[in-house]
Amino acid sequence: MTVDNKRIRMSNVIIQSENDDRKYRYISLDNGLRALLISDLKEGESVVDEDVESDEESEEEEVEDHGMEMDDQSDEEVDENIANSQQMERKSAAALCIGVGSFCNPDNIPGFAHFLEHMVFMGSSKYPGENELDDFISTRGGDTNAWTDTEKTCFYFGVEQKYFYRALDRFANFFISPLFKEDAVDREIEAVDSEFQMNLTDDNSRASQLFSLLARENHVMRMFMIGNAETLRETPKKHGLNIYSKLKDFYQRLYSAQYMTLAVYSKDTLDRMETHVKDIFSSVPNNNLPRPVFDSHKEPFPDISFHKIIKVLPVNNVHKMWVSWACPPVGDLYRTKPLDILDALITHEGKGSILSLLKKKTWAVGLEGNMSYDGFDFNSTWSWFLFSIKLTPEGFSHYREVLVIVFEYLRMLRENFESLTAFYEEQKLIAKTNFRWREKIDPLEYVEKVAENMHFFSEEDVLTGRSQFYQYDEKMVKSFLDFMTPEHCNVTLMAKELEELCTLEEKYYKVKYCMEDFDEKLMLNLQSVQNNLELHFPEPNQHYIGKALIYLQNRVFVPNYPVLLKEDAFIKMWYKKDNKFCVPKGYIHIHLMSPVTYKTLENATMFDIYINLLTQILNEVTYSAVMADLDFSIDGHKTGMEIIMDGFSHKLPELLKAVMHEVFNLTTTEKFYQAICTELKKSYHNTMLKTDELCRSVRFAVLEPVQWTCAEKYLVVDSLSEDFVKFMNFVKEFQSKLFIEAFVTGNFTLEDAVSYADIMKSHMSGEVVPHDQQFKLLLREVPKSSYYCQQYSHNLSDANSTLTTLQS
Repeated sequence: MTVDNKRIRMSNVIIQSENDDRKYRYISLDNGLRALLISDLKEGESVVDEDVESDEESEEEEVEDHGMEMDDQSDEEVDENIANSQQMERKSAAALCIGVGSFCNPDNIPGFAHFLEHMVFMGSSKYPGENELDDFISTRGGDTNAWTDTEKTCFYFGVEQKYFYRALDRFANFFISPLFKEDAVDREIEAVDSEFQMNLTDDNSRASQLFSLLARENHVMRMFMIGNAETLRETPKKHGLNIYSKLKDFYQRLYSAQYMTLAVYSKDTLDRMETHVKDIFSSVPNNNLPRPVFDSHKEPFPDISFHKIIKVLPVNNVHKMWVSWACPPVGDLYRTKPLDILDALITHEGKGSILSLLKKKTWAVGLEGNMSYDGFDFNSTWSWFLFSIKLTPEGFSHYREVLVIVFEYLRMLRENFESLTAFYEEQKLIAKTNFRWREKIDPLEYVEKVAENMHFFSEEDVLTGRSQFYQYDEKMVKSFLDFMTPEHCNVTLMAKELEELCTLEEKYYKVKYCMEDFDEKLMLNLQSVQNNLELHFPEPNQHYIGKALIYLQNRVFVPNYPVLLKEDAFIKMWYKKDNKFCVPKGYIHIHLMSPVTYKTLENATMFDIYINLLTQILNEVTYSAVMADLDFSIDGHKTGMEIIMDGFSHKLPELLKAVMHEVFNLTTTEKFYQAICTELKKSYHNTMLKTDELCRSVRFAVLEPVQWTCAEKYLVVDSLSEDFVKFMNFVKEFQSKLFIEAFVTGNFTLEDAVSYADIMKSHMSGEVVPHDQQFKLLLREVPKSSYYCQQYSHNLSDANSTLTTLQS
């Protein structure tokens, strides 16, 4: 996109949601830096006065105040979300994204671009203090972060408006005159290495690294990108390289203003924001050199190397299969989104889908796509079309038949190709409706995405480019679908059973693996698939059809707080009409409280099984609703089952009925029940391998008198898997001993809320549970002296540690 040297087009060019009351202005500075200004100053709202304290002044007080705010929050995520929501309304944010990344690494220093990202934070000429920005923002309740991808490097921060411009000046000076302090080199190499160490236990990162081995020699996709202590310190030292001496030259070549985009979000006027941005960022240097591009690096993966079956020994106890194709880059095709539409079909979870059939055979419990803007998968050299199937142990032993089903589905798509037009238009309408009523997100997350979007999309599409389906290109979709044949396919298998076969070891992640060619019999089976009548196109989605009504009420009669709408022996219902956002959306929170869920270790484990079974069943039943921006979650707690649903209010009653029906009419087979028990056992095992989860489990065991850990549940789940009758009796007991507490808020009338209470109560047929029989949450008092509880990691190869401090 060509950019003028003066200020360019105004906000009316940018397509924004009708529900978005923010003001936008696209500007370009004389040095070539492009910026999008986002004003969240509402009509009649005054600009917050800038805080003008000296840097030394009141810092201790700020720390104390921030600590008090944090102390008010509980450990529960819901409370944390409330606190985050309140902070979000006060926060301003900025993100700067540079159109260069790890592809620019020197051949002999893998990870150097990532290392540079870390070193930039180590002070500037104007603000020489090490970690100056981090210290300034963290003591004022804000956040900073950064990341390096293949062709992008992004820095961002968020803080309250009154500190924002002081923080923005510190932020900008990283890109004007960074100091690159030599005494920080070793510390930042360790910081990069710590990130690498965290990835060592992530099976997806480990398996992805193997694909670099499939790339052409000397191709940028072949490099090790994240870096570690070996590549940044040990190896350079062996070869007499001083990486510090290379930092400034590397910075001056890559961190140039004309490669940069800036998104600034503030509760200020656009004119004042523009003045500040020009004053602060005009000094970012421009090296007058073209941005490094990699157009000559197309087709990194020739079929002769990519068309393999890779078998991987995972860290976690998983049975997983990746099916993927190395497609041409699709960055310029964002308006037609050919891969997105194929991904939506292949990863569909409703009736007639790949996953639905695999669940019926008890061969899989999950299938998800990988369409993203992450640089490894999506860059100027290729697009990685991948979907991951979470297999059961039985499904893993039948992985060849699973592959046949995948290619039967692809055959079905080709034979019914004319149906893609209607499906695309449906996705287009759903995306358009969702965008029309899109709600605000955290400013920090927003500027990060917008700054990156400015590299991908035209100015008018900078807010819509990721999510919208603009126009259907039949030929383009067909060309990608025709490319998805067995001859171009890669299959990656992950399972502990592969240990004896995995005799090779990858250099950096030390992944044990082996590679095989597709044998003739498998290729013949995949090339000669026939029609499978159990696989078909998704039915038309009924959940987005209908009027989105906003019930207008006289605000005088809308209480500011929830009111108790209904209370009897079975249910307590709270209601709050939205009088702030005025959007056609609602939120329903249901707590099915029962004394039986945590009565014994076996009950607690069976309750986990129940939650997992319900989730699996409901994923298929409600999938079309979820695709239409309705959402729900089911979680188990000591006190009972928590059901949360939200989305377009006029469609939530249908979702409520479907969810409540499945909760109280659980229908499953003993075979699928046993498969879920097996998956749950693996989940318990994998949780124990993660240091942060293990620390969390120990913390609860210390604080709570009644707490069954994953380790304890792991020991009993096998015996429970053999007693299906006992499980079904537990479900009946749970359903018969319930008390419901619920909260309804949003675009609902009083009559709506009453009807939802009736829907919930209609399923209640058991006995009244007295309040004193409900499970009571109790906590132990932390002693007023120094104690510590030390727990060794169950994964001896994991170098990560976790620390939790409890204060009485």
